[in-house]
Amino acid sequence: MPVLIAVGDHDTLNCDAATGLPCSTATQICARERGFYPPRSQLAVAVIPDAGHSINGHRTAGVQYAVAISWSRL
Repeated sequence: MPVLIAVGDHDTLNCDAATGLPCSTATQICARERGFYPPRSQLAVAVIPDAGHSINGHRTAGVQYAVAISWSRL
């Protein structure tokens, strides 16, 4: 099953590099989240710039929309 995870790069609820929850890159998030999904899952991660936990409320929400549309067409 394909999965898309979108995280704001300033998400203080899910990200805290000091406690081992970095969100600077998609690779970091993917490595951290991979274990929560079945091994065959097609996991994709997008880090949305200048966004916090509620991505839809930020000015860069359009980035996430574009990523989701592109991902859904795969």
